Amino acid sequence: MRFKIFQNPKNKNQEFVNLIVNQAISSVDPMVCVQRQILYEKDSLTIDGHHYQLSSQDTVHVFGVGKAALTMVRG
Repeated sequence: MRFKIFQNPKNKNQEFVNLIVNQAISSVDPMVCVQRQILYEKDSLTIDGHHYQLSSQDTVHVFGVGKAALTMVRG
């Protein structure tokens, strides 16, 4: 668990709040979002459900701008 609103939850409600907060944060984590949307396997690249066949001569260039760009590249 990455974040804890309640460090030592005393009841199930506090544990549930911690769970909700972590689910919400991970759903907008740039790295997690990229991992869900982009799949690269051998000669195939899939982005948001669109499939692209790559040959050994194809080069893929990635360009990113913004505060989440570096984190997204790591994804």
